[in-house]
Amino acid sequence: MEIDFRAERTTTTVNVFRPIADAARESASVMSESLASLITVVVAVIPWLIVIVPGGWFLTKVWRKARKKRAARAAELAP
Repeated sequence: MEIDFRAERTTTTVNVFRPIADAARESASVMSESLASLITVVVAVIPWLIVIVPGGWFLTKVWRKARKKRAARAAELAP
């Protein structure tokens, strides 16, 4: 029994634009993954905004009130 194996040679042309074509094909995948990440971040931040925005508003009111009191005391003490 004799087995003769010969690999068929094919001439492959080097395609200079192949990386660009691959990148174009993969761009939809990258875009969808980025959009998924953005949606995840937005969904994670929304509950914190419900707490932070009213808290910031309250702290701003307290800060302004304290500044007015300090200014009024400074005006009373000034000759």
